Amino acid sequence: AKLLQYGERIFGITEGSEEERVDKAIEKTEAFYRSLGLTTRLSEENIGMETINLIADRFNDRGVAYGENHNVTGDVAKEILLSCL
Repeated sequence: AKLLQYGERIFGITEGSEEERVDKAIEKTEAFYRSLGLTTRLSEENIGMETINLIADRFNDRGVAYGENHNVTGDVAKEILLSCL
C-alpha cells in the first residue's frame, strides 16, 4: 500500500493494476537515481555472492527476523539481495 501511495504522490501513477503501478514506481525511482549518476544494482558496486552469503549468515547467526512484520530472515534477505544483483 505504501509503494502504491508513493507512486501516486511522487510520480502521479494512477493507471493500471496494483502490480503494474508498483512496477512503474520502481522503474521511475530507478530512472531518477540513474539521472543523478547513482548505481542501482549491487553488481555495479562489485557486491556479489560472497557478501550476500555473509549478510544472510549474519541474519541467521543472530536468530532474529527484521522488517515491519518481523518476517525478514537470512533466507529472505538473501533472496532480496540476489534480486538486486
